[in-house]
Amino acid sequence: MASHWAHPRPTPAQVRLHPSGTVFKLLCESTWGDIHYLGLNGVEILSPDGRCLDLSSATITADPLGVCVLPGMARDARTVDQLLLGCESTCGWLAPYTPGTSCEVTIRLPGPITIGAVRLYNYAKTPARGVKDFQLILDGSIIFGGVLRAAPLRRPTATLESQVEFVQSVLFTDNEVRFRIACGASLQRAPSVPSPCVTSMSSEAVVPHSPSRP
Repeated sequence: MASHWAHPRPTPAQVRLHPSGTVFKLLCESTWGDIHYLGLNGVEILSPDGRCLDLSSATITADPLGVCVLPGMARDARTVDQLLLGCESTCGWLAPYTPGTSCEVTIRLPGPITIGAVRLYNYAKTPARGVKDFQLILDGSIIFGGVLRAAPLRRPTATLESQVEFVQSVLFTDNEVRFRIACGASLQRAPSVPSPCVTSMSSEAVVPHSPSRP
């Protein structure tokens, strides 16, 4: 069963300023400690001028699809379409995970988009289930590979928008000032993108948990 979740490697990294394409993939390769489940709260793609792109006409899928494929979990709300809500997502996406395999999220756009930055909101309900090692892939080419920091434990009444520490951004632009305003200070810069390096984010402590039920 686990072999079904192992994905072929894309072509080598082709980092460039303002990459464009129609098929955006997020390859999630490890968690912050959980060996049963992997989760993410939201994904946002920004244009080169700092605007959050409208993804309402995009289609999104995942492999594995989510915990909804598990027995007794068909109605679980943590489905992959939650990722497109970005900072407005309240429960995010959660999928079965086996160490040594990967989970892949694919967003297909109706037409080409140009990327200035990608914002990722890590899984906060149980931070150990959040994504750690990941790659961003556009039209079959890796455009970034790195580590997503673990989210701090989420307060029950908090929204993602009210806690900026949930978000980490990867820049594909040389307009750093604009994106510091749009994305905040939580930035990573894709290698080879011109302009000064931005301080990357450190990991939060992993919160232990019981894997009995997602």
